[in-house]
Amino acid sequence: MKLIMTGLLAIGLLSFTACAAGKKKSKTAQEQGTGAVLTQKWMITEMRGTTKEELIKFGAFISFNKDMNGSAYMGCNGISFQYKLNKAQGISMSNVLSTMRYCEDSSPIENRFSQEIVKAEYQYEIKGHFLYLKDSKGVYIKAIRPDWD
Repeated sequence: MKLIMTGLLAIGLLSFTACAAGKKKSKTAQEQGTGAVLTQKWMITEMRGTTKEELIKFGAFISFNKDMNGSAYMGCNGISFQYKLNKAQGISMSNVLSTMRYCEDSSPIENRFSQEIVKAEYQYEIKGHFLYLKDSKGVYIKAIRPDWD
């Protein structure tokens, strides 16, 4: 009986080890050195071409998770994207998807965000409780951690 149990245990361990070894993991944001600082939800307080009042009214946010996916909200549609961290705190976004509801007040802001976010590689900077996404024209987005106001 002991021999059978030992054999079953060995087979189980070999199966588990083989399954774990076969999985290839892509690097997460934490493995790329950003830690938990970037990977959170950020309330957008400034965005080029948009007023602070509009952003607050619509509850605008941008969020980055550790699996290199992000999301944003500008008042009507959910927006999702993938992001890639580059050298010297560079970040680029791609594969932007959005639901397609039309909302008269917020749709222009959402459209502008979805088009602009993929046009350039941004530099991100975190100062205190603020996140800055900068392009060649300066600050494109300024956001604050929601637990700080």
